[in-house]
Amino acid sequence: MSRELSLAEIFQLGYYWETKILLTAVRLDVFSALDGKRRVLHDVAGRLGVHEQTLGLLLNALVAMRLLEKDGDSYGNSTAAATHLVRNSPQYIGHLLLLHDAEWDNWGKLEQTIRTGQRSVDRHVFETDPELG
Repeated sequence: MSRELSLAEIFQLGYYWETKILLTAVRLDVFSALDGKRRVLHDVAGRLGVHEQTLGLLLNALVAMRLLEKDGDSYGNSTAAATHLVRNSPQYIGHLLLLHDAEWDNWGKLEQTIRTGQRSVDRHVFETDPELG
């Protein structure tokens, strides 16, 4: 007999924002920008060429998710992020996560597909995203 899901686990299944936070960080290459160094927000934003204030929101969310560590004003990768999310790591899995990100919009059409029985995806991800092709 299988174990019943708790209310907390049911909520966890619906927390799409954690997934999108991770996928956005991988696409922006946040973890590689922090590779081996602790950096302040201004430096990270400059390295990535992004808006500083909104990047701060993303970095703090990654801290809450335990993918980054924050010490005062500086951010650094957690051990797991350094191992799996830094582009030059031999154990990098970001390319697989980018595949998930590329399918994000297609999965958003699932309800439409179920309701109509019609395929709602016109093209395969490898045809639409040159980074993955």
